[in-house]
Amino acid sequence: MSEKDDKPESGKRTDQRSAASAGRSRGRARQSAGNGLSVLALLLSLSLLAAAWWAWEQLGERLDRLDQLTESQREQADRLEQLESRTAELAGLPDTVDDARKATAAVASTQAELEAEISRLDQRTEALRDFVDAGRSAWRVAEVEYLLRLATTELQLAGRHDTAMAALEAADERLAALADPALTPVREALASDRERLRATADPDVTGMAMTLASLIERVDRLSFRRDQLQRDPAERPPGDDADGLWDRLRERGSGVLREMVTIRHEDMPIRPLLAPEQEYFLRRNLELKLESARLALLRGQPETWRATLSEARDWLESWYDLDDDAVAAMDEELARLAEQRIVSERPDIARSLERLQGLMEARD
Repeated sequence: MSEKDDKPESGKRTDQRSAASAGRSRGRARQSAGNGLSVLALLLSLSLLAAAWWAWEQLGERLDRLDQLTESQREQADRLEQLESRTAELAGLPDTVDDARKATAAVASTQAELEAEISRLDQRTEALRDFVDAGRSAWRVAEVEYLLRLATTELQLAGRHDTAMAALEAADERLAALADPALTPVREALASDRERLRATADPDVTGMAMTLASLIERVDRLSFRRDQLQRDPAERPPGDDADGLWDRLRERGSGVLREMVTIRHEDMPIRPLLAPEQEYFLRRNLELKLESARLALLRGQPETWRATLSEARDWLESWYDLDDDAVAAMDEELARLAEQRIVSERPDIARSLERLQGLMEARD
């Protein structure tokens, strides 16, 4: 019995082990099946995500395309509207063209009238300009004639070289401004007149008069010839002689001259002629001669000028010491003045005036 009992127990253990092994196999199978489902679910999820992302991209592209189509449709609508507007404008174009043609014709007519009026105004302006130019030219020619007459008058009547030259130069400037070839001979004659006038300059009358005035002031400082005077220290000219100079000169002039005029002989010794008190009158007499020379200078009297200067030099030689520097200098100055020309030469400067007058007569 014990053996029989042992056999069933070993069989149970064997079955139990088999059942346990089968259970483990089924557990592994179930675990493998669960893992496969998880992988499949993951793959399915990824596929769905990819499909969703692709669908989203396609939706975005479709939306962009839709926007483009909408914008294109709007632009086409605008173009259609513009086309309709232009069609309406073209429908009324014939009337506009006719109006434009009429307006153009009116403008052309007005322009033609304006051009004709401008042409008439140009003709009138040209005629007025010719008239004004002729008047201006005649006025300038008359002014030139006046200046040439003035130059001739100033030179021939007054002897004013400077004024005559200024008038000739002014006349030449006006002739140059006219720019008239017909006046060329007048300008040529005017150039010759100016050259002749320039060759005969005015004498320096003012300078010579001032020189004489200076010589007169130096008379009291001149030294007399000692051998011509009697020296008497006790006698001197009275102090009031200077006050009555001109009266005494008139009263005693003839007597003094008689005392001074003598005939000298070389074989006779020189004797005293004047007393010391007569020095005063000798100086005044020399001053009078120099004053007479200056008066002749200012009056333009060349003969009197040279005669009085010669008398003054003779007076110096007779009564003053020529060895003295001051006396010698005065004598040299008087000799130089006597050689100067005091009257202006007056050349003929009327040729330009005559030629201008001849031209004016020919035009008239």
